[in-house]
Amino acid sequence: MILLLHDLPELWYSWRHQIVSLSSMGYRDVAPDLRGFGDSDAPDTVASYTCFNIVGDVVELINLVAPDERKVFVVGHDWGAYMAWYLRMFRPGKVKAVVNLSVSFIRLGREINPH
Repeated sequence: MILLLHDLPELWYSWRHQIVSLSSMGYRDVAPDLRGFGDSDAPDTVASYTCFNIVGDVVELINLVAPDERKVFVVGHDWGAYMAWYLRMFRPGKVKAVVNLSVSFIRLGREINPH
């Protein structure tokens, strides 16, 4: 399975062309609306939108739609790319490979300074 994670403020719909193309090549692909976007649940508290919660949602989705697959491919775009990296860091047993688009690479253990 290929899991496609969208950017902010996009929806699953931003992957529509890739879904058609990947499906025509025989791949099973899933592009969810991430927490708070589109038809997904939108909790009221900011604390509900941490990377831990988003990754938890994604793991639950993988378990639901691909229970027999040991690991999945994950493609992330911009903000979705960070969620893909967090998924790989927190739940490595769920991820076969990560492909990220339109995002800078951040080395593990390196402090991020916005100034």
